[in-house]
Amino acid sequence: MVNNVHRRPARGKGGAAVVSRRNGQAAGVRSFVPPLRIAERGKGGEVSRAVTTYARRLGLFSGTMAVIGGIIGAGIFRSPSVVAQRVGTTGLTLAAWALGGVIALAGGLCFGELGARKPQAGGGYVYLRDAFGPLAAFLYGWALLLVIATGAIGAVAVTFANYVLALAGLPDRLTIPVAVGAIAFLTGINYVGVKPAAVTQNIFTVLKLAALAALIAAGLLATTATALDRLGPPSTTPTGVWGVVVAFGTALVPILFTCGGWQQTNFIAEEIVEPERNLPRALAFGVAVVVAVYLLANVVYLRVLGVAGLAASAAPAHDVMVRLAGPAGGTLIDTGIAVSTFGFLDLVILVSPRVYQAMAADGLFFGWASQLHPRYRTPAGALVFQGAWAVLLTLSGTYADLLDWVVFGDWIFFGLAVATLFVYRTRAGDPRGVGPPPGAFRVPGYPWVPALFVTAALYVVASSVRSNPGNAAKGTSLLALGVPVFLLWRAARRVAPHVILLPLLASVIGERVAAQGRDWMFGPFERPNAVNPVIAPSPISTFLSPVNDSVVRWEEYATFNPAAVVKDATVYVLYRAEDGAGEAKIGRRTSRIGLAESGDGLRFRRRGAPVPYPDRDAQAQYEWPGGVEDPRIVETEDGGYLLTYTQWNRDIPRLAIATSRDLVNWTKHGPAFAQSDSGRYRNLESKSGAILARVAGNRLIATTVNGKYWMYFNVPDVLIATSDNLIDWTPLADTDGKLVKVLSPRPGYFDSWLVEAGPPAIMTERGILLMYNAGNSGAYGDAALPARVYTGGQALYDARNPLKLIARSDQPFIKPTEQYERAGQYVAGTTFVEGLVPFNGRWYLYYGTADSRVGVAVWDPKRSHGGEGGRAQ
Repeated sequence: MVNNVHRRPARGKGGAAVVSRRNGQAAGVRSFVPPLRIAERGKGGEVSRAVTTYARRLGLFSGTMAVIGGIIGAGIFRSPSVVAQRVGTTGLTLAAWALGGVIALAGGLCFGELGARKPQAGGGYVYLRDAFGPLAAFLYGWALLLVIATGAIGAVAVTFANYVLALAGLPDRLTIPVAVGAIAFLTGINYVGVKPAAVTQNIFTVLKLAALAALIAAGLLATTATALDRLGPPSTTPTGVWGVVVAFGTALVPILFTCGGWQQTNFIAEEIVEPERNLPRALAFGVAVVVAVYLLANVVYLRVLGVAGLAASAAPAHDVMVRLAGPAGGTLIDTGIAVSTFGFLDLVILVSPRVYQAMAADGLFFGWASQLHPRYRTPAGALVFQGAWAVLLTLSGTYADLLDWVVFGDWIFFGLAVATLFVYRTRAGDPRGVGPPPGAFRVPGYPWVPALFVTAALYVVASSVRSNPGNAAKGTSLLALGVPVFLLWRAARRVAPHVILLPLLASVIGERVAAQGRDWMFGPFERPNAVNPVIAPSPISTFLSPVNDSVVRWEEYATFNPAAVVKDATVYVLYRAEDGAGEAKIGRRTSRIGLAESGDGLRFRRRGAPVPYPDRDAQAQYEWPGGVEDPRIVETEDGGYLLTYTQWNRDIPRLAIATSRDLVNWTKHGPAFAQSDSGRYRNLESKSGAILARVAGNRLIATTVNGKYWMYFNVPDVLIATSDNLIDWTPLADTDGKLVKVLSPRPGYFDSWLVEAGPPAIMTERGILLMYNAGNSGAYGDAALPARVYTGGQALYDARNPLKLIARSDQPFIKPTEQYERAGQYVAGTTFVEGLVPFNGRWYLYYGTADSRVGVAVWDPKRSHGGEGGRAQ
């Protein structure tokens, strides 16, 4: 590295940068350039002032590390399973990653030429401004500041905190403090100079590459491997030419998101030594390295796990290392992921403020943000503003939703930025045009290479909109909000810009916070993504099935829809497990109930055999061949355990009861309504029994109201039943004999299609709290949510009258936002809540993800919204 500097004054109205020269030498030569002095004429004559500008202190190595660090985050360690699920074969999986790499390389080459033409701070903002005008550029900066960059900072900081806390064995209530601390620490590092920030970035990029190298080496050198050509599950393997084309196209979307990020290096073009030469080389080298690493990583995943195992894994890197090196291998790769996310966090914090500084220099942001620190030569004001806004998003918990809304917008600007290359080339020779310096880099294969990338960007945007039109509509609204902000800001200039921006920023957070809940609700629940999903399918668990007298891999295909209970300071989860036999449709395989235990509620050990299961017993007529499904559990006053579950003979689903003293050995009592009204309801289609319980420490104990036990149950409306003994139940009916509905779907809301009882109902100081599962209608539901997606809602009933609804949530308190909640056999996505327990001062919510895995979310009441509704009796 050298102390060569390049200085430019703040831009005027036209936005042009002045390149400094000294003794006839162009900026970029290895020499020190003193601060510029700009002449200004005032009333007293001409005066001069010094203008601090960026320093060129980053060479080719740092530029390449910035490219690599901007691409590799946590995605390659976790997301390849989605690709395997969508294409279903080894060849197509690797081919999809190869094509994604080609597209990423095409984009990197295009940005290389753009950087050589315009080596200015701000990168894409500068290209958009020059080619399409200030409005397009402002909207890009607006999106970055509002959500894309700052939301990513919050999300990545939380991911980093999750991994660090899991590795250190610290409680997850420290997640937000650690995340905020990481943001503040790295903002401080970047504040004091680009060199310290770059050194930090280089170190962590080398470390993340080392982690991937260890993964690749371990996988390639392993003596045992899964057959690479083993097909994925029948439901994921495409058939026919058109099916292959469609699957291949859908697989490209997550690949391109995982391969993105190299464009951020152009933001710091003014701080790279000889950018006309080094920036294109850094982009080409960096993207090529990442593409090679990603391909090799996927070869390892496929070699060790097979395509079916990869498709079933939510954390393939972890699973590979555990299989090859045991728990120590899992710890090693989890450390690598923590390092990778920290490095990525540093990169985003480093580069993004250069865009805001360029906006401010154009008069489109706070004037003080255009100024560089006189000593450190960094955009200090923009850095602090970005850090404060990212911390606010993190503290408010709004970053995840906001990112979901505008993530497609990032690719809109991706495509537009590359499209500016056509404008620059067309304007060659025009006074407005900017030609590359003699001998500077030019994209090979023009115009086909940029056309390929623009087409890919359009495809990603269209796919994102199609997969979630509601989020796309919200994101478009946020982006469109930038238009009046731009007009007002340009009109107001520096007079009172805070009057425009600050209320808007406050409203963005305020609206989301207000929508998150009411004071009687439980939450907000936070997902510890470092451990999620906590239970996933396993091909190694075998069981001699009485149904067909054969050994089956009883939890090979799916593990989901969990119940939970605390016993002896340990969390036990009972979950639905499906084997791989049968028709590839939900409910067409045989289900059994597995048992797992955890000392911290996050990391589980599983029993090798199911409890309970369809057996040769008195319940066989109700449980063969579909099995036993969807458990909920409460304790009884005498210390026993009572399970409600669904008996499924593939004709009529029946809600049934079982009891146990040890959670392993169960006594089945048959259909819950078999004895009611002389057997009138024996064949009632029923499921999802949530029994009312009171809280006693870490226990949920079935309780009575007015001398009766109460149970909310069923779908698509929630019904209610009572019992004297917890075994025999009677559904409540009105005077006409119709069963009483205590909760029904609402058109226009997230629960417009169906409602279904969730975990046991909880007696609280504000009333009876019932969490329920909600399905969204594509025709008359919430347009912001996908059709038929399952989310979670909450309802409050009168503590003295369990039929009387007092309040219910207008927004879901949990919905599919993570990859593992939308990847599986239910592609619309589910967060199907079924297990809820108090444990060591917090509440642990266990839910099914995409009918394939088990996830957990945690709420700490001490960090709640401050209402009394979270206090259980």
